[in-house]
Amino acid sequence: MPSASEWTLAHVFCFIQLARILKTDILLAQPSTHNPTDAPIYLAPSISKFISSACNIDKESVDIAWTVLKDEVWNENPLVASVGDAKSIEETFRKHGMNLGFSHTLFPPCTSCINPNCSYSAPDKGLKLQAAQQRAAVLYTLHLGVLPVWSVHLECKGCNINYHHDYFVKAGQRTYYDTIPDILQIGEHQFAERQLISMWRINMNVAWMSAENCANTYLLCRSDHQLPEPWQFGATLSHKHVYDGFVLLSLLEDCNDRNSTLVIPHTGPQNDRFTLAMEARNQRIHLYGQPELRHHCKKCVREFPPTEISRTS
Repeated sequence: MPSASEWTLAHVFCFIQLARILKTDILLAQPSTHNPTDAPIYLAPSISKFISSACNIDKESVDIAWTVLKDEVWNENPLVASVGDAKSIEETFRKHGMNLGFSHTLFPPCTSCINPNCSYSAPDKGLKLQAAQQRAAVLYTLHLGVLPVWSVHLECKGCNINYHHDYFVKAGQRTYYDTIPDILQIGEHQFAERQLISMWRINMNVAWMSAENCANTYLLCRSDHQLPEPWQFGATLSHKHVYDGFVLLSLLEDCNDRNSTLVIPHTGPQNDRFTLAMEARNQRIHLYGQPELRHHCKKCVREFPPTEISRTS
């Protein structure tokens, strides 16, 4: 573990963040005569041990760092608070970034072409994707409501592949990346968090909620989070978006389980885009059965040897 003299900025940031989260715990270990507005002189042994383990620093360094940084930890700095969590960061972008064109931006996961046959991806060139197109969109989140975002597409000039946030397009075909992202596109200009889509899917399967009720419930629960004015698209959430999110996530998880890649048409109506992939999955299930078909634990399956059958009969 590095000593205090070997700390990096990452160690300092980790120390301050964790100490701020544990502020109430630190105060609780102090005597009743301690003034809550003053930073304690010492940390409790259990807190020092936790920070030492979490930040990968020795305990002596924790005590030294607390002596130097305790006032920074204890006194709320408005500048630090403005980027302290996801909600604060969102408010900071709305206040300072919207008029400059800055908001949450959804980029492709790659910065260079991943096509092995493309001359631009050759190791001796190493060219990054430079041709960019930015479009306004909305992002439906589980905890922050509806957010204004920019969706950026990057095009490779060597092979003409257009890279999006969760898929790339080539010759009219949309190919999804092997790793399922945390945000999926569920409409032309609509995105949703994977966690939120999973909640919609559970509500439809377990609570028997319709897609329309999933959309209405979400908008009512998040009515306090409004899009800034003006923004090109509204916060309206359709049952079609919920259905598309349901289908897309299910198909991606199915492909992930089989180590395959989801490829669908990029052109044509949105309601027909997943039809062929859904039919292929249904045919495979019809042919091979559900994965649970081969489950035969001793609790679910009873085996009766021939001798026992003849004795009972």
